[in-house]
Amino acid sequence: MNKSRITRFIALALVLTFVVALAGCGGDGGGLSNVGGGSSIPQTPAPAPAPAPAPAPAPAPGGQGGSEPAAPVAKSYETITWPDIIPVYSSATGTGYIINGAFIDIASKYMPGVDFIAEGAASMYEGMTLMEEQAQKGRAAMSFFAASGIYQARRGIDPYDAECKNIYQGPWVFANEIWLTVPLSTGIKSMGDVRGKRISVGGVGSAIAELGRIYFEEYGLSWDNDITIVYGNYDTANDGMLDGSLDGSIGGGPVPFFQYEDLASSLDITAIGISRQAADSINIKYPYYLERTILAGAMTGLTEDIIVLCLSNLMNMNAALSDDLVYAICEMLYDHLDEFKEYAPRALMDMELENWYGSTNDADLHPGVIKFMQDKGVYDLRLG
Repeated sequence: MNKSRITRFIALALVLTFVVALAGCGGDGGGLSNVGGGSSIPQTPAPAPAPAPAPAPAPAPGGQGGSEPAAPVAKSYETITWPDIIPVYSSATGTGYIINGAFIDIASKYMPGVDFIAEGAASMYEGMTLMEEQAQKGRAAMSFFAASGIYQARRGIDPYDAECKNIYQGPWVFANEIWLTVPLSTGIKSMGDVRGKRISVGGVGSAIAELGRIYFEEYGLSWDNDITIVYGNYDTANDGMLDGSLDGSIGGGPVPFFQYEDLASSLDITAIGISRQAADSINIKYPYYLERTILAGAMTGLTEDIIVLCLSNLMNMNAALSDDLVYAICEMLYDHLDEFKEYAPRALMDMELENWYGSTNDADLHPGVIKFMQDKGVYDLRLG
């Protein structure tokens, strides 16, 4: 090693020895002196360590008042169970059956503890009778039928032989506008022109047949003596008007109505409603019908506005359904109303919680429905 390198090594060792010695001074770590300067840096005491944070309070029972959020409360329909399969009756075709199937689909997703099954009935009369028979056996049953069904059944009005006190109305769901469809070739211009004609009126005991009878009687026509009544479905009615064996058909549904437009594609037809005077008179005697105006052009062949009455369709249930189960069904349906409407947008477009009462009758409502609507703050809307 040469002399200059040894000299630099000794100098560096002396500097390091001096620095280490200074670091040892200062006792409790009060700072370094200014090496190489004529003055020294004041020894500033280090700040005291921050106190440790206080422990968080333990959460209160149920998640209230603590740092953790409360657990979500389960909906009534998510936890309720029922031991038996519940039949849900409706017409075997048409809007009612579509909505029945929609209800089954929605309920199967959101009510895991309850099983429903859709059942087609030949008529509203059969559906109401089956619900009453099930109730007498202690078995739950539901339906989607016109408001007139429960109203007449509970009071024993013809065609019912006795009062069916074990069936109840539920919330309003949809309305079917009912009119008289006629080929233009018949020359029929009003309900009063069907004397001596052959008219299809839907199924025996159906809500459509009942309203057809009321229409014609309002125009002074006897159901039994002045008109040739033919019972059948929409297909047989359309076939009859096409081949000339029928002069018209009482029926309808949410406008535009498929069966009407299907016939209009092959035959020149129009729809006939009732007069203002007839509508007012019927509504006084039969408070469960709704009134609508179908505007000109809304259906093929309709050249002027017409007044019609509507079958106000409800969700019904019998007495074997507990109040809690009915409450859960209502909560499930209204919680998922937008999804329910996707199955039949036109028919269900007016269904809202605020419109729940429709053509319901207070005396006929299920107690579980009343409790749900009261809790939602909409029960008294029926008064306004």
